[in-house]
Amino acid sequence: MNIAGTPSLSKRAAPHHDLATNKGAVSVTTATDRSNVAVLGLGQMGAAIARVLTDAGHRTTVWNRTSAKADALKQSASVAESAGDACREADVVFSVLSNYAVTDELLLASDVQDALRGKTRPAGAGR
Repeated sequence: MNIAGTPSLSKRAAPHHDLATNKGAVSVTTATDRSNVAVLGLGQMGAAIARVLTDAGHRTTVWNRTSAKADALKQSASVAESAGDACREADVVFSVLSNYAVTDELLLASDVQDALRGKTRPAGAGR
């Protein structure tokens, strides 16, 4: 656990990883306990992050504005109806969105705000 009481993810160096084929993938994260993780945004990077997390054994919930991208991961991850639903049970949330405007719109939505209430801390806190 880290200082804020959330599960700690430790990083290991990874060799070249081909995102298109997932070849060369190794576990990039390990955890002493398996975290509930949400990934918001499933473009190339978000989908790759979700695959690595599920491969590492984390309970992963995904959400994307285009539901077809989320459906492609439903064999290994839970698909949330909304971003707020994805965040609600998550210990860690990755937002991998296309730009600042989309990020602001998403993070300021009332269901996401409600789901994240009490789970966030200011940048640099706890370091």
